[in-house]
Amino acid sequence: MAPKKVSFSADASVIARLGRELVGKQETALTELIKNAYDADATQVDVVLIGQPPAALEIRDNGSGMTSDELVNGFLRIASTGKIDRPRSDKYRRVRAGRKGIGRFSSERLGTSLVLSTKSRGSAGLRLQVNWNEFKPGAQLSDVKAELEQTDLKRVGTTLRIDGLRDSWSEDQFRRCLQNVMGLLQPFPIARVAGDRRADPGFQVRFLREGELFEDTTISDLQSEVLSLAHAIIEVRVNDKGVAEWRITKNRFGATRSWKQIHHDAGDKKPRPYEYLRNLAAKAHYFILQGAGVLSARVRQLLSERGGIRIYRNGFRVVPYGDPDDDWLGLDFIYSRRAETLAPIANRNFFGVVELDDLNGDRFEERTSREGLIDNPEFRELQSLLSSVLITAINAIAADRGRVGAASERKTKPRDRAAGEVRKRVIDLIEKVEGAGDDSAPAEIRQELEHIEQDLRDVEADASAHVQEVEMLRFLASIGMASAEFTHEIRVTFQSFGLDMDRVLAFVGGATRDQNLKKTIARVDSARRRIEAFTGYFNDTMASRNLRERSSVSLKKVVVDFVQGMNSIVVPQRISIEVAAPEMDPLFAVPMHEAELSSILLNLLTNSIKAIKRGGGDRKILIEAGRQSSQKLVIRFSDTGDGVEQSLKSRIFDAFVTIQDAPPSFSPERRFAVGTGIGLWIVKQIVENFGGQIGVSEPPSGYSTCFEVVIPAEGAGRG
Repeated sequence: MAPKKVSFSADASVIARLGRELVGKQETALTELIKNAYDADATQVDVVLIGQPPAALEIRDNGSGMTSDELVNGFLRIASTGKIDRPRSDKYRRVRAGRKGIGRFSSERLGTSLVLSTKSRGSAGLRLQVNWNEFKPGAQLSDVKAELEQTDLKRVGTTLRIDGLRDSWSEDQFRRCLQNVMGLLQPFPIARVAGDRRADPGFQVRFLREGELFEDTTISDLQSEVLSLAHAIIEVRVNDKGVAEWRITKNRFGATRSWKQIHHDAGDKKPRPYEYLRNLAAKAHYFILQGAGVLSARVRQLLSERGGIRIYRNGFRVVPYGDPDDDWLGLDFIYSRRAETLAPIANRNFFGVVELDDLNGDRFEERTSREGLIDNPEFRELQSLLSSVLITAINAIAADRGRVGAASERKTKPRDRAAGEVRKRVIDLIEKVEGAGDDSAPAEIRQELEHIEQDLRDVEADASAHVQEVEMLRFLASIGMASAEFTHEIRVTFQSFGLDMDRVLAFVGGATRDQNLKKTIARVDSARRRIEAFTGYFNDTMASRNLRERSSVSLKKVVVDFVQGMNSIVVPQRISIEVAAPEMDPLFAVPMHEAELSSILLNLLTNSIKAIKRGGGDRKILIEAGRQSSQKLVIRFSDTGDGVEQSLKSRIFDAFVTIQDAPPSFSPERRFAVGTGIGLWIVKQIVENFGGQIGVSEPPSGYSTCFEVVIPAEGAGRG
């Protein structure tokens, strides 16, 4: 049998699959039809329910309409390429929202028949009638015909009338569709990263039922009540070269932040451009629901119902991102485990948008079901970038807000006494109002109310700071216990493991002539000994902490022991540590736990190692111990890293202040173990607890950074 040419054919039931199965939700189907109006440069779309109970649904727009050729070769052609070939609309140069060429079959999901009436400028009116029940299994798609005829239409635009509604279209369903469709429209503008649009008058959607406008107050409330009350606004942008930046444009607790580069995987290194992300912008309004200025119950309810970060692609929202049960950025996840930040960072704390310009539709492609984006490298980079920015920004805001420092830094007025005083003033004010009989009372009362309001805010802020500090201490205590138990178990295990490893390495090393294998054996042995040295030092330090009573500690001995214990860590990283201390003076300090000094040195060391790696120059650390006076001892910890910015020096010991950008929300917890901005805060608490001081001072020649710790000498007392 000679070969012959054959072609594919389609069963008529494919229309039902495209309509009802790929577009499963009632509101999603309606959205697709409204998107078509947007693509046709409509400025207004009316969604009209006809009859009671509803018998038909009409979608009327004032867009450009369709010619006969556009109707036959566009609307009636499955997966047509018209919007791909012309990715921007003709009049307003809008980026086309629909691209797959199947959105029109959403009308099959909504009803059993469709009447489409359309008129373009300069062309006759057209009417297309489609009976979806005729597209039955077993029939050829090409054999099922729709009726097209000319008709007299006065208005340019398109109207879709859908009869035989498959849903009841109750008031609740209609409201849900309204909320869904209105949610498609971007609620507030973001400065475009790229793109040149002609003046676009905008796009409005109205819902009408029984001839009357159907409205939902929650939509307008979101604009008028919620956004203006945001405690902070965070913005993100990525340019056409993949360079990502973030800033804070509103901050009720401190200074705003200028544009700063970021990459979620940079850590403490210089951020690099993204490989896939291009031309996007995002803005998030941030709300603290408890303790930072009173938000009404109505506002908290709106945030609970509609809070989150939503994606808008080519002008329209992509669901389900930002829905109450969608945690695409992992914000609820990290807030629940409280490992990355103690600040409130759940979805309900945000109302934000991400604006994606995807002109060619090849970077952020929607799933065929129109629910979500395809999980590709661009989308994964987007998730990682945004979660990293939000965690980084919220930690910065938390540092400004809480200033969770030593008790001496906060107001000395006790909380209970402050609250009692405010309560008394309120009672006095009430009595004054009741007895007021002259015109001066109202002005005096208003002034007193302003003072009371300010004092209440102070009491509230103080209480909030106290709660945060308790949470942080509980969090740190749990980490400390887990770390001590972990290193103890590791050390016990390595005592047994080390003996076996010595025999294995000795046997293999003696039995092989392979020089590469011998080098590998040497590296393994070196790494094992570093772990043993570190866990041994940590165990000894924790053991000294278990002694309840404090005793006078030799500063010199602690520094020397610390360097000996850490050399196995720093030497393989080609970092040298030099110690300078007086030969004959042990430098005894006031009674304390030796582990406290070791903790200070360890934190300064880990910060120095990261700074040295960022600096890229000499790899040196200098630890000087000596006497500042007869009453004070001093440790000067210097390194050759990249230094401390001038703007950070005054607040580097505040909680949550860090120069490192946070990793993404779904990163392993170990990535959050450093750079959270609480290390130096802890150091300051320890130093001040035994009457000392810590600050950033002028480094010695050849070094870039110096931390100076001043400690009372033995016999000097505290304070």
